[in-house]
Amino acid sequence: MLKRSAVLLLIILMLLPWTAAAEPSPYAIRVNRAANTVTVYSLDEHGDYTVPVRAMVCSTARQGYTTPLGAYKLAEFRSEWRLMLDGTYGQYATCFKGHYLFHSICYSAPEHDAMIRTAYNNLGDPASMGCVRLQTIDAKWIFDNCPAGTPVTVYDDADDPGPLGKPEPLLDEIPEEAYNGWDPTDPAPGNPWRQKAESVSVKPDKLTLQAGETVKLTAETEPEHAIVSWRSSDKTVAEVDSRGNVTALGAGTAKIEVYGPDDVRDSCTVKVKGELLPYEDLIPGAWYYPQVRAALEKKLFNGVSETTFAPDAPMTRAMVVQVLYNMARTPKFEGTAAFEDVAADAWYHDAVAWASEEQLVSGLSDTAFAPDRPMTRQDLAVILHRSTGAPEAKEPLAGFSDLKSVASYAEEAMAWAVENGLLQGSGEKLQPTKTASRIETAVILQRYTER
Repeated sequence: MLKRSAVLLLIILMLLPWTAAAEPSPYAIRVNRAANTVTVYSLDEHGDYTVPVRAMVCSTARQGYTTPLGAYKLAEFRSEWRLMLDGTYGQYATCFKGHYLFHSICYSAPEHDAMIRTAYNNLGDPASMGCVRLQTIDAKWIFDNCPAGTPVTVYDDADDPGPLGKPEPLLDEIPEEAYNGWDPTDPAPGNPWRQKAESVSVKPDKLTLQAGETVKLTAETEPEHAIVSWRSSDKTVAEVDSRGNVTALGAGTAKIEVYGPDDVRDSCTVKVKGELLPYEDLIPGAWYYPQVRAALEKKLFNGVSETTFAPDAPMTRAMVVQVLYNMARTPKFEGTAAFEDVAADAWYHDAVAWASEEQLVSGLSDTAFAPDRPMTRQDLAVILHRSTGAPEAKEPLAGFSDLKSVASYAEEAMAWAVENGLLQGSGEKLQPTKTASRIETAVILQRYTER
């Protein structure tokens, strides 16, 4: 009887439909709504999407509309041309939620030479009805390389566009006299922007960089706006992308060449000093890299290990006070921390005691300091403001849509921090209650030391 049951079970299993485990998407897409930037990540050795591979400038929703925050997945639906809600058309439309799409700059008709010039010139600022607008080459990249099921996250971070920064459009602006109806990045045959360069020159022709820095080279062509390519003679010294952005990677000299067809070319000699920082999770060329290097050289910060900086980890109250204590060169003083949650042998004890004595920071109560509590942007501003003697801001806070979120005790400090360039909002938001990350705090403190 047992044998008969086993045979019957085997037959049933054989008749059931067999489905292989779904392969993970090769990429994940993160849309920073506040910065109008898209960053694409690939899988690391642990199967997590942590490796940034491509950044794109975009336009999310303008005032009166919204690009929805949240986590989504690309749908099966995609179309080379798609009629939009406002009667315009988009190329390479890929759906990530309902009628919300990744797509190209808008066109007045489903024709390659019908792109709307103002839509291209608004790229990088809020301009859509909720979709994520991209240059055609970027919309096509998602269309071709990101299958249904690709994770998509839409979030806000006005201060950090992403590890690869916010790229510029291929052209900063298409003037009316140069308008021909085409997106300059459209790879379709016949794109008049992609005409042969009869001559090309690059500026500057010499450059010295610190490892980790990025500088954009400018190619001047005849005829104007002819498409050219870039390459590096030594990618271990410096790399260059398709827009002429050079990233220094290691000590040495490399020749960055810009070239067109028929052997039309020019070059810039790039000398790189120093080596990359030893932290594997800091991206060379990222917006924060030079300021983090300076903060490390001033011993304001350390990594969390020999090879890890943990840029996205939150700063706690204890961490911030310890950094301020380091900045003050760990002065000697008498006294102990008068908080029950600050042990005498805690690594931050002296810093808390000193900062409390100097009235730079107060506890949450007479007995509680809350050393592990994340530090907000407005509280960081308050501490730095106090450490400078609490100077009066020249102008009140203005121009940010979330000013009502600023606590009354932090208004003067936030106005001072914005006025002195320590805090920089974007997307019309200041985000006062957002937790300050390690990378953000390192940049703010570096700005503070140079103000």
